[in-house]
Amino acid sequence: MVSAANCAVLTTDQLVTLETRDLVALTSTQLAALTPDQIQALTTDQVALLSTSQVQTLSTSVFAQLNTAQIQAIETRDIRVLSTAQIRALTYEQLVALTTDQIYALTTDEAQALRPDQLAVLTTDQIVAIKTVLPLTTGQVAWLTTDQIVALETKDIVVLSSAQLATLNADQVQVLTSDQLVALSTAQVASLTTATLIALTTLQMQALETRDVPC
Repeated sequence: MVSAANCAVLTTDQLVTLETRDLVALTSTQLAALTPDQIQALTTDQVALLSTSQVQTLSTSVFAQLNTAQIQAIETRDIRVLSTAQIRALTYEQLVALTTDQIYALTTDEAQALRPDQLAVLTTDQIVAIKTVLPLTTGQVAWLTTDQIVALETKDIVVLSSAQLATLNADQVQVLTSDQLVALSTAQVASLTTATLIALTTLQMQALETRDVPC
């Protein structure tokens, strides 16, 4: 067994050559003792071998040191157990590196843990990969970029709550496509603010079903 003290003095070459049995036996204390250089020396195969409990116990400082290839190597089963603190520790580069399968694996609590500024850097493909926007908070929906709004599928549009729709600003509303607008229910359209309705273009107004336009 490698002690925490010995872990800290392992060279990057020695770390890379750790056998599977030694790697999976590392405790949270031992993992926390690794330096940034040591952490980034771990191969993607080694990262993929980390157990769910090992990933769970990674400190935010250790987690933030993982490079993008290592982030992508984290198994989806381990993505599902990330803590709120670990989610919030993700850098912009790490977030963009997440695969669509990893995004799909996010739980409701994890999706809601994303800071608005983190949400804003997600690619349109990543936004589409979220099973539904329902787990997102009202505040997070308000921070979606126009490209992310356009990327939402109609199945995601129809589950937006009145509170979420009410937070959309004029720029977000003006990029809604005809298909997205037609998918809105009467109750959803009624939740749009007057300022938002005024911001709709002529083509967008035409796309709305007559029964959905509040008098």
